[in-house]
Amino acid sequence: MTTQRITFGLTCTIAALMISAAVDAQDAAQPLQGNITSPVYPHQYTHEFSLYGGGGLSTLHYRVTAGDQKEGLGGHLGLGYHLFFNPKWGIGTGIEFARYNARFIADNFNTRYMIIDPESNPFEFRSTLYDYKEKQHAGMLQIPLMLQYQSAPVIKARHQLYAAAGATIGIPVNGGKYTSTNDGVMNSGYYEYENYEYTTQTFMGFGRFEGKKGSGELFPRFQGTENIAFFASAEAGVKWQLKRAPWALYTGLYLDYGLNSIREPQTEQPFVAYNDASPADFEVNSAMNSQYAATPGAQPQAFTDKMVPIAAGIKIRIAFGKDCKKKKDEAPPATYIAPVIPDEPEEEAKPEDTTAAPVEKPDSVPATDAGVPVQPPFTEETVPLVQLRENEAAADSAEAAARLKPVNDYTVSHAELSAVQKQKWDENIAVLNMYPNMKVFIYGHTCNLGNAAINERIGKQRAETVKAYLLSKGIAADRILGTASKRDTEPTVPNDTEANRRLNRMVELVVQ
Repeated sequence: MTTQRITFGLTCTIAALMISAAVDAQDAAQPLQGNITSPVYPHQYTHEFSLYGGGGLSTLHYRVTAGDQKEGLGGHLGLGYHLFFNPKWGIGTGIEFARYNARFIADNFNTRYMIIDPESNPFEFRSTLYDYKEKQHAGMLQIPLMLQYQSAPVIKARHQLYAAAGATIGIPVNGGKYTSTNDGVMNSGYYEYENYEYTTQTFMGFGRFEGKKGSGELFPRFQGTENIAFFASAEAGVKWQLKRAPWALYTGLYLDYGLNSIREPQTEQPFVAYNDASPADFEVNSAMNSQYAATPGAQPQAFTDKMVPIAAGIKIRIAFGKDCKKKKDEAPPATYIAPVIPDEPEEEAKPEDTTAAPVEKPDSVPATDAGVPVQPPFTEETVPLVQLRENEAAADSAEAAARLKPVNDYTVSHAELSAVQKQKWDENIAVLNMYPNMKVFIYGHTCNLGNAAINERIGKQRAETVKAYLLSKGIAADRILGTASKRDTEPTVPNDTEANRRLNRMVELVVQ
């Protein structure tokens, strides 16, 4: 389907160019009749400013391994500028905002995966979603660069065929959004060591639940160049010269075909996420950012492989032309000839008058030649003792803060310290012992997996575990001002890979 779309768009563009060339050739070959001597072009302004909009197919195209993907409708609105080199050729650019939409549908969809219950027992969490529907949309700020060709007039010497081709760059401005609904969810838990499937314990998240709504982002915003879209663009139609000069109206068809994916497949969070802190409050995530396994023993896989924006439809542009005003030819100004002045002999340098009376200056305050007193240089004796101590304390605080290193590499949903992490905390404890007056605050961090409530609890547990370890190593309790969780609100690196997420799962000491 995608190949057919791009083929159709390029065919339209090539056809428009061929028709334009044919019309020009026909006009050139046709014998002159009556008062017609050659094709008469409407006046083509050098600069052309325009307001335009288009609509039709405007979708986030992707392939799915389960369920059905539905293309969406949308459009764009923008401001344009064209620079014409002659009546036929010009180059155009501009800035526009485009909206892309798509849908995903899955009815009676099954998924399962292994998880741990609140009592630390492993079991297989099974879910069936009824009539799941998800809408996706993304807004993009786009900048086109197009080469435009215009034919000779074809209707009453005022209307022309035109065709343009080039490229467009698109930058997502809202991270992509999704909203989802379903008619109900049926959950169960299969415990292999009991060989039993629990289906009615709602307090454990098992049983039939009412439909849940979901919403969130499809991909991070402004994350390097990963989400920037590159399009091959084409446009063709008719340019109508309006009676009220210098206005013109363009009507035509356009195609923007995405050449790259604006998001990578996500396979690390389940479609239906079990909440061990509150099992009845399970989450239904976006199919675009989830994995699933429909049968026992199946390897979890992503719903999608990539997401490519594609747009095609009708475009209307209202344009205003303007010529460059050339200054009238003026007589060149008379050439200025500087008068010749004979060289004068240089005066001999007069010896310095050393007989001038010296300026009296106070003994206690040195002065410049202008008589402005110069302040004596500061020394440690002139700086108050309190200020020196404050400066020393600030320097110690900055040095201690630079030596204290955050400790990361936590396992998902865990707060206990590994042997390697304890060794790193021992290094920080050695720094604290070097500065016995330093006080710190302990912050626990998580990655972006899980919801806010779970991440708040895990971040707090990690901070409390570190506090207990510091106290056990002899750090005085009054030197620890408190503990808190920052969840995933301050990541040190983007949460786009598992390696980066391990770096963001950390605990840090902040010197106060």
